Amino acid sequence: MNSEIYERIYKRTVLLQDGCIITTWKKTQRGGHTEVHIGHKQHRAHRLVWRIFNGPIPDGKQVNHLCHNPKCVNSNHLYLGTQQDNINDMILRGTFAWRNLNHTKERDPHYLGSRGLDRQIESLE
Repeated sequence: MNSEIYERIYKRTVLLQDGCIITTWKKTQRGGHTEVHIGHKQHRAHRLVWRIFNGPIPDGKQVNHLCHNPKCVNSNHLYLGTQQDNINDMILRGTFAWRNLNHTKERDPHYLGSRGLDRQIESLE
């Protein structure tokens, strides 16, 4: 089962120059995390990848991105931590979005949209 899930996630990815392996799936949650439909449930792709490579996610922990790219499914860019760990890391790196109610996806540096993704893919060629 894990190999089927792995293949399903990775068949629609692109490797970026920074080492991120990003999903090209259209289905995303707020915040840019890719959702994958398995059975009758939606799952975040990066959480599935963590479980495939590292096992269960303990209670009170979440899967965070070292690269701060929510579409990244590179297992080497993922780590277990708390929400506070994630916030502290983003503040230290200067990537914390001090969002307000007027936030839009287009202002999010990790929101690629179809044109942004095309530009990143073209830059790799």
